[in-house]
Amino acid sequence: MIVWRGWGILAFLVTIPFAAGMGKLGESTGSDGPLATVLLGLGFIGAGVVNYFLGRYLNVTRPPQQVGRYQDQLRAALWQRVHHGVFQVAPGAPAPTSQEEAVQQIEQVVAQETEGLVRAHSNVHTLFFIPIQWFGLIEAVGGLAVVLINAVKL
Repeated sequence: MIVWRGWGILAFLVTIPFAAGMGKLGESTGSDGPLATVLLGLGFIGAGVVNYFLGRYLNVTRPPQQVGRYQDQLRAALWQRVHHGVFQVAPGAPAPTSQEEAVQQIEQVVAQETEGLVRAHSNVHTLFFIPIQWFGLIEAVGGLAVVLINAVKL
């Protein structure tokens, strides 16, 4: 059973073509020995590198970008309320009396609404409860070990 969360299944879907492709290449050389295993290890190294960068993008780089877009949308919606005269920083609070006060209150609401969102959206794409970037690192190190062990046998 494969357990994933978010786009974690992509790590598995990236690994299969790399490992299968290099395994087939090893078979096509007519060798079942160390050379085929070295090629399979190279496939895992390649998959690990791709998964590492995919995981970095999905789990580390993208969440702040998504939160930034959400903050911009929230600011725009709040400014619309200010311009229509229906904005309140809290229920029962008076409407802002100046542009500077509106800016301050809007930034306060945006900060409250988005606090902790980057952390909450980081490392949500996992395979077997391991974030994709670390799964890729494990694959690459495992592939390197396979290559080194079998390269000695060549």
